[in-house]
Amino acid sequence: MEFIPTIEETKQGIAEALHFAAVCAAQKIKVNDPELLSLQELRSALEKASPTLNESLQTLRNKYDQWLEFHERASNEKSLSQVQVHTELEAARQVFLEALHAA
Repeated sequence: MEFIPTIEETKQGIAEALHFAAVCAAQKIKVNDPELLSLQELRSALEKASPTLNESLQTLRNKYDQWLEFHERASNEKSLSQVQVHTELEAARQVFLEALHAA
């Protein structure tokens, strides 16, 4: 096992964390057995039960995608600074946590 994860291991970890966040959000808003739902069913249930929470989760995913893209293209020309990418990701995390708390 390497000390620093590969980009593929990082992507897998992020996907698992986002899925866990979606399941937790669904449990918070009383979706029945969200851990048994397919990804599409989970997204649909979240969107139906709490559009705001669903939107914050989508924003979080988009910011993670942007963060990953930034790091994958580290040797190329960057349109965003590293500070901006990390700041936007942290802001998206906060929006999701606030939406989860409010749900």
